This record gives sequence, C-alpha cells and structure tokens, in this order.
Amino acid sequence: MVTDARGYCLARYAMASALLTQTEPFTPYLFIDRWDGPAETDGLLRLAQRLGSPLQIIRLTQNTYQDKNFQVTKHLTRTAYQKFTAIQSLVGAHDRVLYADTDTIFYEPLPISQVDFRGNPIAAVFELSQTQEVGETGFSTTFTPVNASRYYFNSGVMLFDLTRGDIAHFRAEYDKYCQIHQSYCPYNEACKLVDQCAFNQAFENQWTPLPLTWNVQSITFQTDLWKQAALRHYTGPQKFLPLRARLADKRERAFLRVIANALGDGLPPVWPGMGVVYWINGLRRARVRSWITSGTSLVEADMRTLQAGTGTAL
Repeated sequence: MVTDARGYCLARYAMASALLTQTEPFTPYLFIDRWDGPAETDGLLRLAQRLGSPLQIIRLTQNTYQDKNFQVTKHLTRTAYQKFTAIQSLVGAHDRVLYADTDTIFYEPLPISQVDFRGNPIAAVFELSQTQEVGETGFSTTFTPVNASRYYFNSGVMLFDLTRGDIAHFRAEYDKYCQIHQSYCPYNEACKLVDQCAFNQAFENQWTPLPLTWNVQSITFQTDLWKQAALRHYTGPQKFLPLRARLADKRERAFLRVIANALGDGLPPVWPGMGVVYWINGLRRARVRSWITSGTSLVEADMRTLQAGTGTAL
C-alpha cells in the first residue's frame, strides 16, 4: 500500500484487514510518501509483528508528480501517482505483488498463488463505478474510448507478475500517459480520475481479469455482490470510516470492530438501531440495486470474452 500522512487513518485499517484475513504467507509493505511514518508504538506495527508478518516501511522521499502539479481530486492526493514507484521497487525481491488502495477492506483470503496470468504481467478487476452508468436496462457505458480498448480495469487492486515483461518499459509508458492525461483522456473527455487511465493505457490488451469479488466497488453497494465480496473497495469520497449506519451492514460493523480491537483503538460506536437504518436505506434503493445487479451480468460477459482471448479489439 502507498499512503501519505492524510491517508494513514484508512491505511491502518486496510493493512490490518489484510493481516487478519490472508492465509497465504506474504510480506506486507507500506510505502509512505513524504512523511516520517507511524510511530514505533503504533498498533499496526505491533499487530504485524504479533502475527509473524513484520510491516516493511519504505519511505518515498520524492514525488515527481507533485513537482509537476498533476491533477488531483478532493479525496485523492498526488500520492496516488506513486503506485508504480512502489511496485517497481519490488522487482527482484518478489515474483508476485498485490497492490491495494488504502480505502479497501479485505474480508476473505485471496488465493494469489493460484492466479493464472495467461501470459500477462498484470491481473485486475473490471472498473464499475466510473465507466458504467446505472439505467433501467442495467449498465450503459458512459465513456467512448478513442483509439483505446473498452476493456478497462480498476487500478485500486492490481496483482503483478514481476517476472513477465519489462517493468521499466511499462513504468515509462505509465509516466508518459500520466503526463498526457493532464490535458486529454481517450476514455472520457470529462475524466476526473488520477492514475487509473494511465495504468489502463500502459497495460492495454495485456491484463487478465480477476473475479469481481476481488475488488467489489462501491457502486455495487447493498447488492449480492457487495455481500459476497472478498475485498470491498470504498470508491468515492465516503469511506469505511467513520462508521455510518446507512452505509455499514452487519458484516462491516462487526469486522471494523475486530480490526479496531486488534489495533488497540477505541471501538467504532455501534447502537441497536443501526441495522434498521441500513435496512431502510436498502428499501429506498431497491430499484437501483436491481439495475446494478442486472448490469453486472454485462461486465461478467466482458470478463468471459477477455478470458477467452478474444478481447483485444479496440
């Protein structure tokens, strides 16, 4: 994970959720962008040590994207551009690297060692929240790619096979497209994303789709897919903290309290009526949930096409 001081409150819980749920051995890395990092007494460091997976903290002392004044959003800083810097630094140390944003919560083990990359250097989950629009017939595409593939992934969770391809080449492509994206996006002329389009251009037609449960984005909120998520990705400005009654189901409320306890934090407040508030919100959103559920079948069809090796056309 990559974070700055502002994002660390979420990063603690995201990393702790991975430490508490993953069953395959892994080395946790926290890349910190232009700050001193957590104190030695921080509960996350103690938790990682106690579980036998000491947290590796790597300080990123420079951010060229900050110097170039690259575009950001209200809830994303230029630290988001540093993902590739972190990934590239692990070449030679690890064969497979899972990157996850700090606004994610791991709920179940991810069988990373079993993933078949099909010869590609990266595996990821289709994007839902930005490239899809809810309508009465399900999802409809909100962007019209110009000389770019319509198969487009979310860069919040990416699995890399660092033994395939020239990572330095992909990094150069990523930097090039980040620069171009400041004034032009081939996917959406009104694009407000930060690094995601550049990742998609750099790895166009060279990525393998992962199951949707590996990166269930917030647009699927309160659907069966959201309930079944191995990893929830809280895209947009509203995150998993602070705990909100209308947004947090029983699973989320319970696990955030488990995480808080493991970190030695005060427990997030829970009161008896929270479940009722969440249920009422679900009733209010019943039609939207139905549209979204119908739309996921279109995304799954794209997944099957890409997995069959016929998804390389623009």
